Amino acid sequence: MGRSFVVGDIHAMFDRLIEALDKAKFDNDTDSLYFTGDLLDRGNKPIETISFLMGIKHFYPVCGNHDLWLYNALKTGIIASGWAHPENCGLRTFLELRPLVGPKRLEFTNWLGSFPFYQVYKDKIIVHGGIPSQISSIEDFIDNLKGKTLKTEQPYFFEHNKAQCLVDRTLWDRDYIYSAIDDNEAKKHIKIRREAINTNWTIVCGHTPVMDVFKRDDYHIIDVDTSSYEPYGSVTVMDLDTLQTFKSTC
Repeated sequence: MGRSFVVGDIHAMFDRLIEALDKAKFDNDTDSLYFTGDLLDRGNKPIETISFLMGIKHFYPVCGNHDLWLYNALKTGIIASGWAHPENCGLRTFLELRPLVGPKRLEFTNWLGSFPFYQVYKDKIIVHGGIPSQISSIEDFIDNLKGKTLKTEQPYFFEHNKAQCLVDRTLWDRDYIYSAIDDNEAKKHIKIRREAINTNWTIVCGHTPVMDVFKRDDYHIIDVDTSSYEPYGSVTVMDLDTLQTFKSTC
């Protein structure tokens, strides 16, 4: 039985991903790798990132908002305006994926479409953005999203009003993590102030970039998105049992 790790948002920063995994001494034959979502955009090695992660034997991802944008573009050819914004690099990513054609493109699209919106490891629940405010408990959250994947929900996102969509808020909601961080900068971005959820679960999320892994026990949350694509940032891999972290260098 191997170890279980989680990696924060990668954003095609392939070299930093490999460095962090090497520091963790990740063993592809025995270890498991969970992932908080956002495979591509902003980094410069999308094909290498995809090929490597698809080759991991025990890989357990969740869907991120960038994955949603990418999947929709692959399925429909529509590049969302938010994704096309230079800050998000969606158009560049779409062009960089041109070498993926035929069966390889279909294999990747189907793989991406299989991403669920949460993963469970022991007493930890791994999500991209956070636990939406309309959810009363982690158990309620699990029940509502059980069996849902990017493929099953993609038509809903683009054919209906997504404002009240639970999976949408799971990808985008930052109110819970900002409420936990509770510094002056975080307070600028809070839309709804959130109190700590009363739970025995630990929420492991990405989506909200931090300088170093953020952990707050009374909010039962750990943020492992350490700004992978920023010049000062890193990719972080964390042991899900010991909480030991392994970071790439800047």
